[in-house]
Amino acid sequence: MKRQKENKKMEKGQNEMNRGPSKNKTHKTKRKNKEYIFIQSSLVAYLSTVMCILLQTLQILQILSPMQYFQGRPSGGGDTSIWCPFLGYHVKKYIRTCQGIKAYEHLNEDLRNKVHTEVDMDQDFYQTPSEAALEQRTKEAKTYLIYISSATEEWFIGCSNWCDKVKKGKHYFEKLKNDVDPELLGRLFNGENLESIGEIGEANSCNVILSSNSRRKTCGFLHQHSDDRIKEGRIVEHKCKNKFYKIIPLDLKKTPYVILISKGIHTHHPPPPSNVPSDITEKLKKMIEVESEELVNITARKLISATFSNGHIMVICMSEVMAHAWTKLEYFEIDLSFKRVQGDINEFEVNCYDSQHNMSLTYAHVFTNIADAIAYERMFNALFDWIYQLTGNKPQIYHIHQKGWKCILGDLDQAQAKGLGMALHKIHNSLTWEEHLLHIFKSCHIHYNRNVKNNKYSYQLKKLMYEFPNASTTERVNQIFEELEASDESIIKDWIAFYSKPWVRASLNPIYSFIALDIWQNAPDNTNVAESCHANCNRDGKALPLEAAILKAKNYDERQFISCDIHNCYGVAKSGKDQGVVA
Repeated sequence: MKRQKENKKMEKGQNEMNRGPSKNKTHKTKRKNKEYIFIQSSLVAYLSTVMCILLQTLQILQILSPMQYFQGRPSGGGDTSIWCPFLGYHVKKYIRTCQGIKAYEHLNEDLRNKVHTEVDMDQDFYQTPSEAALEQRTKEAKTYLIYISSATEEWFIGCSNWCDKVKKGKHYFEKLKNDVDPELLGRLFNGENLESIGEIGEANSCNVILSSNSRRKTCGFLHQHSDDRIKEGRIVEHKCKNKFYKIIPLDLKKTPYVILISKGIHTHHPPPPSNVPSDITEKLKKMIEVESEELVNITARKLISATFSNGHIMVICMSEVMAHAWTKLEYFEIDLSFKRVQGDINEFEVNCYDSQHNMSLTYAHVFTNIADAIAYERMFNALFDWIYQLTGNKPQIYHIHQKGWKCILGDLDQAQAKGLGMALHKIHNSLTWEEHLLHIFKSCHIHYNRNVKNNKYSYQLKKLMYEFPNASTTERVNQIFEELEASDESIIKDWIAFYSKPWVRASLNPIYSFIALDIWQNAPDNTNVAESCHANCNRDGKALPLEAAILKAKNYDERQFISCDIHNCYGVAKSGKDQGVVA
């Protein structure tokens, strides 16, 4: 009896699979030769009338997640397993419905009546705005728009320090954007220039199309409405009944494929891309790799994002002012911070104390999800390249060019130090990466002492370890290591192996370093400045999304360097006192 039930269940699953998306015989006949298409792609944006795509296991997350069509209810499936004769294995079948698009309520007729089963990326997203629409993008027009949306003929009584009930205890205000003229807006509220409002052309047609998950309520353009009022057009939904079928085997190890099916005709214009097309990403990578001059004027703040074959993400943030200031330093500190960004991405910073302005400054930020030697080499190479792009001069290193950076301080992170050495080797390949570190790298003594303190060594061994960085002769250092080797503690061997490396010894004790003694003594023996910069930045927020972290870093750096400019121009130094408005 049990065997019969399983056979009936399997037959039922086969019938269900056969009845699935193949009901629409018209489409199946019309696209008979294209019913199953096998591709090798990292991104699937649009699907045809009845199209099945067979994907390998490694591509599942890359393809099912970033579809441009927003999917939702009616939905179903996935509760029970069924038999798939095509894959020859039990699968779960998920059904989702295309959620259509959002668009202006009186959308251009050609766009409103458009249906599609395929998408031409070069034609379907190319829109030519009308002259009225272009006119409304001007600063003057946007100022009129703010007035129209704010002005009212209703009277009310309130004090000059009016407070919104929702924002208890705060005076209401709305910050004007840069594209609004405050002087013109003031004249409009005083009753001046009102006759000019009619000169702004109303857009006789609107091509605004948004994804169905957009939260926008208006199109952003002025239109003449039925009540003769001129206001922004309302955004409405355009529904769609196209179905998506996702067929996923129960055991992806035995059957490393999934099937994605789109059935039906989309009764709307194709939704705008919400993910960066892969070809654009590839072009950007190539531009970065060849140091294209086209990238120099992308934004005032240089923000470059790149991904590599091993999944390494690297976002570099550095302004022209920061780059120029960095090149003038004799020494600086490097360190990795772990708290600002949520997830796997951490923040690498370049910091130094500016004694002229009595401030700890940050000269570059790098957001990265990998912190091995190769990743650090990429980061330093990119930072050096962008210094050249922003200042027109390549970084100068004292032991190579006899001018420029004399000492770089770190926290004895081996991957970080090796990455720096390999980047310097690329600039001057007559020295190995380790030899470069002998001439420029210095380690933080506080980190060293903390590592000794936190390890489970005996008191006598710790006493010898604390003495090592301050030993004044090589004979004494050799004696310290001999006493450590004579210890019967098993964990001491790893410590001796690491601190016996020439570049590690040289970073802690000047008798082994090729850095001139006066430079060594003038440079700090700790990375406290970097730690203080991390603490100051973390006051703006911790565990932030990447975009928010970048913007807050930008605002923080701008505040710091504006304070330096004010000090230079007016002699007003930044103090530690509260500089808020005095009540």
